[in-house]
Amino acid sequence: DIHSSHAYLLKLGELKHFDKMWAHLDEMKGSGCQVKGTAFCILIKAYGASRMPSMAVDAFKRMGEYNVQAEIHVYTTLLSVFFLSQLVDEARLCYSRILQEGLCLDVSAFSTLIRGFGMASYIRDAQSCFNMMVNEGYEPDVSTCNGLIEGFFQINAVKDAMSTFSDIQKRGLKPNVSTFNIIIKAYCRLGRLEEAIHTFASMRKICLPNQSTFNILLQGLLSSEDISKAINFFRLMENEGWVDARSYIYLCNGLRQAKQTQEMLNLLKSLFAKHGFTNIEVCNALIHNLSLVGRIEEAEEIFKGMVSVDATIPSYAIMIKSHCSLENIAKAEKLLSELKMQGGKPSAFCYTPIISSLLKANKPVEAMKYLEEMMNCGLGADAIVYDLLLKALCRQAEVADALKICNIVIENRFSIGIATLFDLMKCLSKLGRVNEANDFFRVMYKRECLPKVKAISQAMSVIDLMSPTF
Repeated sequence: DIHSSHAYLLKLGELKHFDKMWAHLDEMKGSGCQVKGTAFCILIKAYGASRMPSMAVDAFKRMGEYNVQAEIHVYTTLLSVFFLSQLVDEARLCYSRILQEGLCLDVSAFSTLIRGFGMASYIRDAQSCFNMMVNEGYEPDVSTCNGLIEGFFQINAVKDAMSTFSDIQKRGLKPNVSTFNIIIKAYCRLGRLEEAIHTFASMRKICLPNQSTFNILLQGLLSSEDISKAINFFRLMENEGWVDARSYIYLCNGLRQAKQTQEMLNLLKSLFAKHGFTNIEVCNALIHNLSLVGRIEEAEEIFKGMVSVDATIPSYAIMIKSHCSLENIAKAEKLLSELKMQGGKPSAFCYTPIISSLLKANKPVEAMKYLEEMMNCGLGADAIVYDLLLKALCRQAEVADALKICNIVIENRFSIGIATLFDLMKCLSKLGRVNEANDFFRVMYKRECLPKVKAISQAMSVIDLMSPTF
């Protein structure tokens, strides 16, 4: 049914299988199943999440092929893609087209416009949309007002932001935790920590803070000169049960930046003495930071204790990365093998440090084996890994593996650098496979896998000109 089709499209979108998404739309059309605007919303949103706004626009333009009318919810999805990609001028053109088409904007569309323009510091556009929303009889909800508050704070218009905050209550609405998080975060960014602390204290009369609230204020306090306030606040968080993995990351990064590394280690050790191996986040933070300061032996001892209790996948990933940073690839590989032998399922963070280290050691074939193992486990690396691996394989004339990487890059529309591209062209051309090189260049160009620079466009023109089918 239609709901199953949409669920399938969502899953394909998460996996970035865009060709399969189009194939499924063709199947729906061919079987007589009506393709709805929701299907294109899913497709457009998937392109947006992959930072491919031009493909999102192409999908929008092709709606007519499937007899789908562009209704306001589809336009709203396209607007969100433009704002996500910071293409504000395109968003304004899209907004103008909505008005020209005579479509009625709903609350979702207005909220997307207000938040998008606000975050882009186009506060006049945001205010104009807000006023239009009110004039057309829509009652702004808290989320919409939050977008306007955030927009004012983007241009440091604190007075206007707080005036809008007051308007929320005058309208009979109740500010939510997102409202207060926006205000606290802005005050922290502006260095107005006393006001941030006051807002944090007063919000409890209206709504309860969440984990983000505590982490936002912790980061703000860590940016101040008086680090003791941040440490005391962290202890409060710890006592009240408001510490998560991110809290430890923010704390450790902040103390390192403040050149308080020993203070950080002392704090983590005191927490470790209190919780032992029962608090895995403390253990992970401690072994990570001990490794960073070169105390790998201490980190290994704690990790051994974690393994005897129940070390997690992130714990293994931390130690694997630590060994790789010290160029102890053999130890990293041994840990990965131990994890698999125990029935654990390594994450991408367990594989990528090893792959990167092997590439650094000029061993691309071995790195390729780990990448293939990752792919067999349903994992994927980021575009940078594919770029580096492709470059290394080409330089060692490992053509078969290089072409495998090319196909992955093309299928996922990853971007590769100019240097990597020319290494690929040079590798294939030396082997007399010029036509194949041109074909790969052409496909990667059309699927936006190459940098948008003049040299690439000119090369594409030359290839087309020299092609026998031109």
